[in-house]
Amino acid sequence: MNENLLQHTEKPAVLVFYLSEFFEMYGMSVSNVSQTVYDSPFYIYDRSLKGKGPKFVDEIDISDEDFQAGFAILSTIWTEYVAPSDTPGFSRIFKITTDADSDDFYVESTYGFAPGYDMNAAIETITKQNFDVIRWDEFWDEDFEE
Repeated sequence: MNENLLQHTEKPAVLVFYLSEFFEMYGMSVSNVSQTVYDSPFYIYDRSLKGKGPKFVDEIDISDEDFQAGFAILSTIWTEYVAPSDTPGFSRIFKITTDADSDDFYVESTYGFAPGYDMNAAIETITKQNFDVIRWDEFWDEDFEE
């Protein structure tokens, strides 16, 4: 586990991963995903940070098809895997909000991917912008501690 997280819990956190980490965990793949999308670091963080989330100024331009494919995959990962998860790392990244009208609980995210970055460059960029990084395996670690 990243000991830095234990020391800097006042910083907002961002979940960062490669598609290969997701596919490996769930034993699946998606056909026809471009190598650019496949090799891009993906990230998810709490929607409350939307305008203040990490910026990737050196992203490369990608086709509309790659853009749509990447966000479709991210939407599925968020909706079907991350949002309903019950891991200790969840509360480190996301805020659970109560709807005043219905008393229902919900969580909202912002997500994206950084074409042209490798994981080290993405992590460096995110941490330089004063965010903590939680990697895919840390997020799912049941022994994760804040």
